[in-house]
Amino acid sequence: MRKSKSEDNKIQCNVINCTKESKRSLSFKKVEEALPKIKFENVRTKVHLCKEHYKEYKKATKEKRKIETLTWD
Repeated sequence: MRKSKSEDNKIQCNVINCTKESKRSLSFKKVEEALPKIKFENVRTKVHLCKEHYKEYKKATKEKRKIETLTWD
């Protein structure tokens, strides 16, 4: 049976001391702005976040995203 690309390219979360598998990739500037207390390792432009850290990011940016969607009209 053949492996999928995602199985071959398992990437870990870029948060220091987190060894979980990455689920999302986001802009480093956006994540750093939303979560200033979290430190990252080996990051240039994109940050790979596990499910738990992505959830933290979503909570931190909830109001900002809500305002952006209201201005679409």
